[in-house]
Amino acid sequence: GVSGAVEYREYYQDAMGCIEELALYLKPFSGGGAGNNSPLSRPMQRKLVTLVNCQLIEDEGRARAMRAARSLGERTVTELILQHQNPQQLSQNLWAAVRARGCQFLGPAMQEETLKL
Repeated sequence: GVSGAVEYREYYQDAMGCIEELALYLKPFSGGGAGNNSPLSRPMQRKLVTLVNCQLIEDEGRARAMRAARSLGERTVTELILQHQNPQQLSQNLWAAVRARGCQFLGPAMQEETLKL
C-alpha cells in the first residue's frame, strides 16, 4: 500500500544519507602535495567506492550494498586491530597462525623451519 511505499522511501533516504556521509571520506585532504591524501587506506577506499556505486533502488543493488557495507566493516575492524597491535605482537600472532594452519601454504623446507619455532 501507500504507507509501505512511504516507509520504503524513508529507508532509502536514510540509507542514501549514510552512504553520502561515508562518501565524504573519499575526498582528499586539503593541503595538496603528491600522493594519496585520503584518510583511508587503499583497500578501504576501494570498498567504499563499491558501496557508493550500489544502486539502492534495485533489489540486487541493495543486496550488493549490504555485502559492500559488511566488507567495509570487516576491513575497518581489521585495520583498527592492526593499528593497536605492536609489531612484536603482530609477528608472534602471524607465526602462531602459520603453525595453527599446519603450514599448509609453505614449502617443505619452510614447514620444517616453522615447526621448530
